[in-house]
Amino acid sequence: MLKAPVGYRYLGRGTQGRGEIWTEYLSDSKQCACGAMYIDVDAGRFGSCDGDQTVLVYQKNSPQ
Repeated sequence: MLKAPVGYRYLGRGTQGRGEIWTEYLSDSKQCACGAMYIDVDAGRFGSCDGDQTVLVYQKNSPQ
């Protein structure tokens, strides 16, 4: 099991069913500076040029 950064929990690999988290606040598609990651607003998802399984998905823990 992959260790998550402090304050986050690891959800798994891939983008299946998780893209809406990233795209609901954006109006245009975006890409990181190196071109490896992208957010496709029209498709409602995010991904990687190296394949979706290289994307590690985390969720921020709720404040207690």
